[in-house]
Amino acid sequence: MFKKIKLFRTIREMRDIMVMPKLKVMFGRMSMQPFWLPNHVIRFHLGGLNGYKDIVIRLPNWMTFRVVNNDFAFKWKYDEARFERRGNFSIVLFGIALTFYLEVPLDNENKYYEDEYYEFMMEFLSGSNAGDLKQCIKDRGIVTQNSIKYGERKYPAMRKEWLLPRWYRIYDIAIEELMRPKVEKPEWILCAATKRNEMRKISSKPYHDGTNDILKVELGYRHHDIYHRFNDVDDKEIDIHMYAQGFFTSKGRWVDRAEAAKIAYTAGQIDEPKDKLFSEDLY
Repeated sequence: MFKKIKLFRTIREMRDIMVMPKLKVMFGRMSMQPFWLPNHVIRFHLGGLNGYKDIVIRLPNWMTFRVVNNDFAFKWKYDEARFERRGNFSIVLFGIALTFYLEVPLDNENKYYEDEYYEFMMEFLSGSNAGDLKQCIKDRGIVTQNSIKYGERKYPAMRKEWLLPRWYRIYDIAIEELMRPKVEKPEWILCAATKRNEMRKISSKPYHDGTNDILKVELGYRHHDIYHRFNDVDDKEIDIHMYAQGFFTSKGRWVDRAEAAKIAYTAGQIDEPKDKLFSEDLY
């Protein structure tokens, strides 16, 4: 279900940030009934042997007179604003309509980006990062378009020409950060870890459930410290065998000493390759 809001109130709140839409007028005969124009009907309440019955007759547009004031409408989906309908004010008389509406300030080629204009407006006013111009620009993301004329092209969902010139610097910074290639950090060793005999049971789930070994291990500064947290080395909670000694990585994995040595060398935590890693090699 979409939400209606007062369009002109929203526009006033954004006039110091964005270029305002232009007031346009359309006048002419309607070839079909637009979705925003409600049906005009006549109801008859008739009685008979089988009780009462309502008869509803829908009048054609050429037989009606209506004044319609439609507010701007949007809905929230997956924590994002979704544009549903532009606002307008219309007078319809016998199938002829006089309609006032606001047009997004774009050239003819790009008019179909009207949705993005209003969605950014709602994100800035009511989204999770409301009031943060740079973050709202980044939140709108990059749009990929495929067309016969241009092929595939990518562009920011938030257009620079929608902002007042005083905000261009913030826009350029936001887009530069948005377009910057993301470099995945290499996995590195966090600390010593020893396997548990049984996985720890909790009521909730850890982050990245399914790839996170945190419930299967015990962590410590050194392996010796882990054993000291329990009554003695014969405690049933932890595995005291040498093969159970390993390390916990930045990706939430338990790895044995051999794999840990490779990870630490690749991450630059040790200066030379080793067959097995010991916590003394790290700190």
